[in-house]
Amino acid sequence: MNFFGRYQYPLFIYFVYFLQDEKVKITAHKITDSTLYILSSIGIYQYYNFINNHKNFYENTYSAGLKNGPVYLGTYLKQRSIQENQKLKIINSDAGAIAYFSECYLYDTWGLNNATLLQTKKNRNWTAYIAYLKNISPHYIILISKESHTFVPKLDFEDKIYKHFKLKDKSPELIRKFDNNYYYFLYKVYD
Repeated sequence: MNFFGRYQYPLFIYFVYFLQDEKVKITAHKITDSTLYILSSIGIYQYYNFINNHKNFYENTYSAGLKNGPVYLGTYLKQRSIQENQKLKIINSDAGAIAYFSECYLYDTWGLNNATLLQTKKNRNWTAYIAYLKNISPHYIILISKESHTFVPKLDFEDKIYKHFKLKDKSPELIRKFDNNYYYFLYKVYD
């Protein structure tokens, strides 16, 4: 969130100070040193004002689709995890909010949090990709569909997951709309 906010803080002067402390000569003139310190002080003051003015910026900023889809699924899975008295293993293509709110083991099908999935997907080694997912023995699989009543894959590798785990033979436990473009299908796979 606020990707560029982290760059507004004036760290340059502290880098210069560190190098000077390590006996690396950066500037030889007192005017340049003084200017850097003054600019850094002004930058710190401006950053403080920015943070102070935006301290409530992120409160209640979830869109209706985010609340209805990922946030709802995450809290739902957290409750299921508590009811089943175990940390659930979930395969999912949308790791962010679902992973955060569920507090479960979440395996992102894109490979963003797993090097094996990333490498097998990158190499299009679908046999190894599916074998890895099968070895996880997931409790739940969440897939993204173009349609609300029947699963129509939005992503090619989700179609492979759908077919391998024979999800056509199962009814989704939940279907949640994110927006008009896609829906989340939650399938219970293993007890």
